[in-house]
Amino acid sequence: MGSIRARLTAGFAAALMGTMILFVLALLIARKNDALTQLDDRVTQELDRTIEIIDKEWLRAPGSPIVTLSDETARPRYTPLDSAAFAANVKLKFLLELAPEYILIADPAGRLLYRSQKVRSLVRQDSERQVRGTVVSDSARMENVAKSMGPDTGVVLQLSHEQIFLRVRRLPSNGRVDRVWIGLSAEDARFAPTSLIAVMLIVAPMLLALSLSGAYFIAGRAFQPVDAIIDQVEAITDGRSLHRRLAVSESADELSRLSATLNAMIERLETSFGALRRFTADASHELKTPLTVIRADVERSMSPSSTASEK
Repeated sequence: MGSIRARLTAGFAAALMGTMILFVLALLIARKNDALTQLDDRVTQELDRTIEIIDKEWLRAPGSPIVTLSDETARPRYTPLDSAAFAANVKLKFLLELAPEYILIADPAGRLLYRSQKVRSLVRQDSERQVRGTVVSDSARMENVAKSMGPDTGVVLQLSHEQIFLRVRRLPSNGRVDRVWIGLSAEDARFAPTSLIAVMLIVAPMLLALSLSGAYFIAGRAFQPVDAIIDQVEAITDGRSLHRRLAVSESADELSRLSATLNAMIERLETSFGALRRFTADASHELKTPLTVIRADVERSMSPSSTASEK
């Protein structure tokens, strides 16, 4: 078993590693939530901008209320009286096509009036997959999820090639547009923790090494008074050294209390040894006279000149 200093350093290392792991996990969760919050804010801003364009360029434009935005899957029918609405429709689609996001627009009946360029690219990719025999349909999945979303809600949607964050906004009843969906790639929010983990894997060993070195040094400094106490106690090897005492520091810490307790114990031992020496001396003095008399009698009886009665 190693020294207390080594065990304390090992325990500190384990506690530090656990704390660092918990800190990294908490930081990852906070970073992920923050990234999702920022992504939600960006989607909300794009949603507000898109709705403002729709309201300004189309909903307020004069013309027939039955005009629908044209895309590659739904062609509108215009009458000669719809020229103003037609112009507004063309301008609006031009502005929407400039947006790089996933955009869906539906009427009150739930029919999709518009699919942005990125959504239409999903339709083309799905057609190519069907030709190759692949069943995955990103466009159908997106439209099904979009139609099942409640008003003013957001959801993370996993497509075959990327993850997106989709948010819906319900417009006031106007007879033309009911809901607008905006989707942005969530890859930044998804992979942001990876860079953080990479940084922690580089920094953590250095922090751990520095912390362990500091802990080992601090533990050594803390145990210097203990080593001094051990040396002083080892110097008191027999009863002749019981007059010595341990040095007691002025600080009222545990080591000072230990030194005071050991001094009290040594004092009691010194008292006991002193009493034992006095008892031995007294007993020796008391036994000295009778033993001298007995010895003299024995020597006299063994002398050749002794009488028969003395023998």
